[in-house]
Amino acid sequence: MKSQLDTLFSIFMIALLGLSVQAQTLLQGVVTDTNNKSKLPFATVAVYQNGTLITGTDTDFDGIYMFSNLEPGAYDLDAAFVGYATNRIDSVIIKADTLNKLDFELEEARELDYGCCGCCMISQKVTPIVLFKGKGERRRIREKRRNSKIKAKNKI
Repeated sequence: MKSQLDTLFSIFMIALLGLSVQAQTLLQGVVTDTNNKSKLPFATVAVYQNGTLITGTDTDFDGIYMFSNLEPGAYDLDAAFVGYATNRIDSVIIKADTLNKLDFELEEARELDYGCCGCCMISQKVTPIVLFKGKGERRRIREKRRNSKIKAKNKI
């Protein structure tokens, strides 16, 4: 009886060991600056399949990202970071039971579509924060601010 229990226990342990050693499908890479090759912390990496967002993540302090829950197949990936142009790589093949590597290099954006006017208080005059698009809109906002008679309700 004891030898049967030992044999059964050995078979159970071998099966359990086999499950824990099973390979995983991983996608990992680094997001860096094109010019100076510095790593970009907290950049966003998104995974799309057939135009649908599957998942996304942020890079860590060292610019490294990792996905461990992807099924094998073809994906489109985007990497984005504030002040940089988004980099998209289409038809990335993810192979099963292996570590797939894909690094991104992002280039600084030359011109942004949107800008922001800050909020400041100068001698009880409050200027609101406003988002604008394009140069004509920026001029219109500035003129409106100059003509505005907004007063602070609470003195600081």
